[in-house]
Amino acid sequence: MMKALALILVVVAGSALAQSGLPPCNSNTTATAIWTNCFGIHSDINGNKYVGEWRDGTFHGQGTTIWATGDKHVGEYGDGKRNGQGTHTSVNGDKYIGTYKDSKRSGYGTFSSVNGDNYVGEWKEDLPDGQGTYVFASGDKYVGGFKDGKPSGQGALIFAVGHEYVGEFKDGKRYGQGNFKSASGDIYVGEFKDDKPQGKGTYYFLADNEHKGDKYVGEVGNGQPNGQGVYTLSSGDKYVGEFKDGKRNGQGLFTFANNRVHQEGFWENHKFVRSERIPDHIAGRNSQTTSQP
Repeated sequence: MMKALALILVVVAGSALAQSGLPPCNSNTTATAIWTNCFGIHSDINGNKYVGEWRDGTFHGQGTTIWATGDKHVGEYGDGKRNGQGTHTSVNGDKYIGTYKDSKRSGYGTFSSVNGDNYVGEWKEDLPDGQGTYVFASGDKYVGGFKDGKPSGQGALIFAVGHEYVGEFKDGKRYGQGNFKSASGDIYVGEFKDDKPQGKGTYYFLADNEHKGDKYVGEVGNGQPNGQGVYTLSSGDKYVGEFKDGKRNGQGLFTFANNRVHQEGFWENHKFVRSERIPDHIAGRNSQTTSQP
């Protein structure tokens, strides 16, 4: 390993010196603090090696660092740190090509992981931060804002299986207002929390099944109707009332398309169990008029 590393350094040094245009640093002294406006090679006590340009005793200009771990960086240096454009290749095969500030990825760059993930976009403090595109090895793709390495703000997540989400993100999860379209065609528009529909929203059932044409407007929890809501069937028939885990549960009013009341009372697990008059605010009578059977 050490022989191979030494050979690489000889090749790197010869090529870089030819391109540099600066004179060689004083090789008769190990006092690198006096090296300036020259080209030199330095190894530290940990086995890390730098080949490149110097100024005022520090790495400055074009250079190459090869760490004892096998990682390699080729690019611009300033004041002893990676500053400017550079290419960093990790021993495991991961690669970053882009800009640096104070030895951290900062600005714009491209990261390719050996596991198949790829990111192109803005960086800050060594993490994706700003606008970017992340393509996962699975084929899923995210385009939008990042903060501290995670999707944040407005973005679009396109799943390899065909689902699509456009909306707000927080800490890498769907959070806030968003639109979700499933591969089958169903659409949800509304609030999200912790990566699931949560709060208030509208479901449009457009998949080619028995629910096609139905619509739900109301409170949502854990990705399903939960709380107060209105479910309108494609026929025009309507249920107004309480839901739990996606089913009619609690007080509710079911009317036909012509507004004639069919069932009013109490429901359990989607079944009508008891007839009783329910409060107007649950039945939605403040906004609609129903005729009695």
